[in-house]
Amino acid sequence: MVLTRAHKDEIADLISSTLEKYFSNGEMGKNATSFESIVARYESSLNVITERLDGRISKLEENNLKLHKRLNDCEQYSRRNSLRIFGVEEEDNENVYDKIKKIFNKMEVNVEGHIDRCHCIGKNLSVNDVNKIKRVPTEGKKCKQKMYNCQIYILSETL
Repeated sequence: MVLTRAHKDEIADLISSTLEKYFSNGEMGKNATSFESIVARYESSLNVITERLDGRISKLEENNLKLHKRLNDCEQYSRRNSLRIFGVEEEDNENVYDKIKKIFNKMEVNVEGHIDRCHCIGKNLSVNDVNKIKRVPTEGKKCKQKMYNCQIYILSETL
């Protein structure tokens, strides 16, 4: 149960009316024990509510950590087949897929049907800063060996 503004106002009104009742009779000493028991009940109720909320917060924090771990695992799974290709000159209205396919064809690596996604990443700063990302099966990563003396660099996305 969440302690809302309405609950707080209701508790404050109950306390005020109870205090007013006891102080108006002039029997303060006689009713002091009764007043202490009322305060103890309110404190007990607040403690129960606080414990419930603390339990819910703990469970939510635990679930949040689990979800963050699962999200990271999913991202890592996605990255394992991803490659970043650096040094490819970026042009206006280019077809990134065709451009990447030509690069791999020059290296005698057939990637037809193996590219899931292919797109530019980052700002267009300079020719050397442009990088492309593509997703290929692991056999596509073997092309790195054929690019030893090339101005294009391929890096695995796996951390």
